[in-house]
Amino acid sequence: MKLGKLILSSFLSASIAIGSCISITSSAAYDYSSSCKAMVQWINELRAQNGAAPLKVYTIGGSAANLRAKECAQGFSHTRPNGGSCFTVLDEKNISSNTMGENIFKCSWSECDPYSAFTAWKNSPGHFENMINSSFDYVSIGYYSDSTGQYWVQLFTRSPHVTTASKGDVNGDGAIDAVDASYVLSQYSFDQTKSKLAALSDKDYLYGDMNNDKTVDAVDASEILKYYSQHSTGRA
Repeated sequence: MKLGKLILSSFLSASIAIGSCISITSSAAYDYSSSCKAMVQWINELRAQNGAAPLKVYTIGGSAANLRAKECAQGFSHTRPNGGSCFTVLDEKNISSNTMGENIFKCSWSECDPYSAFTAWKNSPGHFENMINSSFDYVSIGYYSDSTGQYWVQLFTRSPHVTTASKGDVNGDGAIDAVDASYVLSQYSFDQTKSKLAALSDKDYLYGDMNNDKTVDAVDASEILKYYSQHSTGRA
């Protein structure tokens, strides 16, 4: 198995992804949503033991973490295949965060599961410090697998937000559509269950609040879908 860790403080930008925790495309047979939630639970238990506040899962940043995991299969490094820093993936995904950290992990199919990755990070001083660092308040988990093995990524951020977002376009891709409604409904579900997960960060939240009642819920999702339906059929 291999480990990699890096922390950087600066101001970059970046991401998007959907699902209860992360969205992953792979041939592996894991329940990735459950694996992601378990990973975050282990991180937060470790943080509690070391006096740090729990992290929220930044679901909208999942595609950035997934991309980094896939890139690690091309070259296991904090340097991207294009020669850039690992954190430029955030710029690429239109997400901004003023502090970032990355843990990466590689293992073979025979020796790896989510807890193996977490345990290896926990037992490595640098990776451990990233997981308990009080400068971070969000984490996105990435995973990729191919014939060379399995790759896990923890992407830590502080106060992340989508730089290109606007009212209704919560993921900042230039369209108000069913994807945005899905983020809103995910956030509503998380809020109802008082989950530590977060489809939207605090700064993203207002872009999903269509009726300006300071709550993101099914009413807002309905407004987004109504707008999408009208404009996709040419009816304004």
